[in-house]
Amino acid sequence: MGDKDQPMLSRRQSLQLTMATMLAGNHALAASGATPASGAQIDLADPRDLLDALIKLRAATDGTLAIEWLKGVQYGIVDTVLTPFFTVNSVTLSTYRRGEDDSYTGRRLEVVFHGDLATNERLREWRNPYNGRLVLVPLAGSGPLPVMVTPAGLVLPPRLGDLRLESESSIGPAIRGSEHIWIRFDTRTRSYAPGASQPVFVYNETTTYQGLGQAVLDRSNSNAACQVAYTSLLGWKPWMEMGEVRGALTNNASGEKVTAIDALPADIAAFLRAEHPAIYRDPLAALHAGA
Repeated sequence: MGDKDQPMLSRRQSLQLTMATMLAGNHALAASGATPASGAQIDLADPRDLLDALIKLRAATDGTLAIEWLKGVQYGIVDTVLTPFFTVNSVTLSTYRRGEDDSYTGRRLEVVFHGDLATNERLREWRNPYNGRLVLVPLAGSGPLPVMVTPAGLVLPPRLGDLRLESESSIGPAIRGSEHIWIRFDTRTRSYAPGASQPVFVYNETTTYQGLGQAVLDRSNSNAACQVAYTSLLGWKPWMEMGEVRGALTNNASGEKVTAIDALPADIAAFLRAEHPAIYRDPLAALHAGA
């Protein structure tokens, strides 16, 4: 998993590419969505209602554009010791609509940059702390790609090209406090080359969405303000040139959902203007490019 010549995939690329492969079939978006359950408030013990609550926090249940930003730090883990590498800054655009089978289908687009730990200025070069190699730091991201989430979690196919996939996904259970609700969304995936018994790529992600209970539980409300906490555990990225160093990466980040590009943190907005001007000018058009 740590060798640079292994066919590993970057950050969320494996997940989103598999979603695109699966959704290239006959999963059409429902024009108006399924008839919601009765009652003024959703029931978080009902898997269908829990999915509604998750999408309401993660994006919106009516197809409205959602913009999520995250800021955090990526660490290396070797012999259980954490070494901070650089900051991680991401923007994700998404839209979802509910289908007739209680699933949500939509589109997501993510862009990422790595920054200096002290200033968060975008890194173009980085010195590997384990072997001293100076490497180029690429921009990251994926999409726009179609996505599907069901009451059981993220839907992934059993194969991606020649790779065999094993995955598990889950939603919740929800946690209710005096005013807020937290919903956890977990995804774990392993990719295997033909005939291999050990995965060439392992990715584990936990994202927790937090919102006011009144907004989340109101069945007539399609969009709830949301704070986001994100943690992941994955293998080395090839561009890091880890060589024989054995270890893993972990990300710890937090952020929120906003409704407009000008509500992003100033440094992330400046990054979009410089590196992704089309997204900055018209995020909805960028999300649906090629659809």
